[in-house]
Amino acid sequence: METANEKAGWKFDIKAAESPQLTRYTTGGFYYWHKDGSGDHLSRYKAPGNTYYDGHVRKLSMTILLNDEFEGGSFQFSEMSQAAVTIETPKLEGSGSIIVFPSFKEHRIAPITKGTRYSLVAWFMGPPFK
Repeated sequence: METANEKAGWKFDIKAAESPQLTRYTTGGFYYWHKDGSGDHLSRYKAPGNTYYDGHVRKLSMTILLNDEFEGGSFQFSEMSQAAVTIETPKLEGSGSIIVFPSFKEHRIAPITKGTRYSLVAWFMGPPFK
């Protein structure tokens, strides 16, 4: 995450990470278009007594693909402009592939057509964007 944050030029102020989540999608499973966080002051965690979460927002999201014995299940980004909606499908090279992206980017997991897809996801947090 730190390398991606620096090399991409984001240089987001990251203070903590949420516990990783194991995801499992079986045939027909998917995750619809969504954002993991908006990064604004309205999205702050309210967790008094937890200095890692309290007052912080999701800034970077990370997905690690854990297997490649499935079909379908592409990770995709959506970008909307006045002219069109563009869907980008980053090339993941199978098991062990990692993608790090700003949590405010809209994304999804397309439907699994065969097998089971496993991934580990994590979110990195810091103070809200100004």
